[in-house]
Amino acid sequence: MLRFTACISAPSMAAFAQHSRSWSIGSTTGCGRASSCIEPPISCPALRTAAPGAAVFSCSTTGFQSSPFDQARVVLRHGLPPRSNGQTRPTASLFFRITPRHFLGTFPKNGLHRGERMSSDHTCSGQSRPNRQRRPTIHDVARDAGISKTSVSRYFGTERALLSESMRTRIEASIERLGFRPDRIASSLRGRRTGLIGMLVADMRNPYTVAMVHGAELACRENRYSLVVCNTDSDDALEQRHLEVLQGYSIEGLIVHTPGHNATTLSEMLEAGLPMVQVDRRLETLECDMVGLDNEQAMSLAIGHLAEQGYREVFLISEPAAAISSREARLAAFQREISRHALTGQVHQQAFTPEPDEAELDHYLATCLADARHNRRAVLCANGVVTLAVCQSLYRHSATPFAHIGLMGIDELDWCALVGPGITTIAQPVGEIGRLSFKRLLAHIEGEPTSASDYTFPATLNPRGSTSGTC
Repeated sequence: MLRFTACISAPSMAAFAQHSRSWSIGSTTGCGRASSCIEPPISCPALRTAAPGAAVFSCSTTGFQSSPFDQARVVLRHGLPPRSNGQTRPTASLFFRITPRHFLGTFPKNGLHRGERMSSDHTCSGQSRPNRQRRPTIHDVARDAGISKTSVSRYFGTERALLSESMRTRIEASIERLGFRPDRIASSLRGRRTGLIGMLVADMRNPYTVAMVHGAELACRENRYSLVVCNTDSDDALEQRHLEVLQGYSIEGLIVHTPGHNATTLSEMLEAGLPMVQVDRRLETLECDMVGLDNEQAMSLAIGHLAEQGYREVFLISEPAAAISSREARLAAFQREISRHALTGQVHQQAFTPEPDEAELDHYLATCLADARHNRRAVLCANGVVTLAVCQSLYRHSATPFAHIGLMGIDELDWCALVGPGITTIAQPVGEIGRLSFKRLLAHIEGEPTSASDYTFPATLNPRGSTSGTC
């Protein structure tokens, strides 16, 4: 037989306390596994007022089984006396849960147990709402699996391989049965790893960003890390707020893909010991790895192809360099390759985010199209965002724009093969760039003694009809 004493306390009970004798005990409903629930009814002969606003009762039952995570819901009903005008009042009910897990040694052997405190809020039907059930802890998982807390900690840490297959299976079964979820913040306060990787991106809508984030997230998942992505929309103030939030979550490392206007804050975080990796662009003030495209090789591939196809004038359209290293590198490589192939080149820079100035772009492309039949001309787009805007503008000028001018874009996008005769692109392995950025970050997290280095990938050419040279 299981005996327990429960105390319910809530502001709303003050009005009920003087009528404590009219309280009655209802049946219980098992909430754990069906095979080990309390069967109603339970015996509850004693009910008394302990203090204003509280009621105490003692109950006993023989139907409670030994599982530490079964529980029963007890219903107390209180019938209030009629109103002064003779109208009856609705019956008020209070609910709370009783669990036997504390009777397995944590509490005194006589089984005294204090029930959960109840909210004073009542539903329209007159019933009060119970507080949420207590969240399972790592201790509960260990007890349920019949192993030590240390073994469970290893399962969630970096020493999982030290556990036997049978032990991992038991832990996983207990986690599933209890619905346990590790508290990342609490773990960090205890000096343990949170398993969180932060990532700052300048524009989540950019196809490059989408593919890069996906690659990094897959690598994180494979290594049991979670990626927290913060989009700044190239807003320096928003980026600063995101950095503060990420520090509050005790991230273990940070991947940076922004213009870097908060270089001071990033440097302070790096100097404080936070592992960091840059993607696609390098801030000279940050002594950390950078992963991206070999821009010189990519531009050499692009201009070489256009020269082979007979184009003599190339117009490079780019977003403003704005001290972004990758854009500066492409612009410099463009000038070198134009000179090396004895071509004529022009550079046009304008903003394309959040939206391009269509009138400005249309005007510039009109100058490119002028006399293009007699002067073999091609437009080279510095990234995927520019390629899309240029395509739209060219089709505003002509239904068959590629009959008049060549077009090539840096970044392979899914739709490039579907437009007109197909758009020639310079593809970069963006997913692999994302993957490697996390792998380099993980190496630093695990203490690999390396100096800051650049890791670049070569580009590949996808020739299509837009640069066929037959126009």
